[in-house]
Amino acid sequence: MSDNVTVDVPELPVFSSPEEASPSASSVPVPSPPKMRVEPVTVPTSAPASNGANSDRVFTQAKQIVIDNYNFHRDETRSPALTLDGVYITQFAKTMNNWQATLTSPVARGLMWSVVCNTYKQEAYIEVYKKVNNTKVSLLAGDAE
Repeated sequence: MSDNVTVDVPELPVFSSPEEASPSASSVPVPSPPKMRVEPVTVPTSAPASNGANSDRVFTQAKQIVIDNYNFHRDETRSPALTLDGVYITQFAKTMNNWQATLTSPVARGLMWSVVCNTYKQEAYIEVYKKVNNTKVSLLAGDAE
């Protein structure tokens, strides 16, 4: 047995032209974009060779990108500056001429950086993550495999 439900749908306006449907540009205020701070980024020129010959240079470049980003945004009164010795690479992956590194630092507690480099375009991207919590989750007996 089913009950019928009636829903009132408001009537939509009918416009005869596109100009009538959209307000004129002068009547709609357009907010200005927010001011953004632009920071210098050193773009690596190549990914490490498969034999690891250039890996130290690329690791240093990834660390330098993180250092530049952190030192640019940090509060100088509350946080010390990062140095190469204070940044650690926790994960690194290379595909063709592109690479990605995940980095952390005990100086910037709770922060983690992901640096992705596209050497074909000479571009590097940096993402900053903040640790919100660390929670233990018990697995079910069948899920442990």
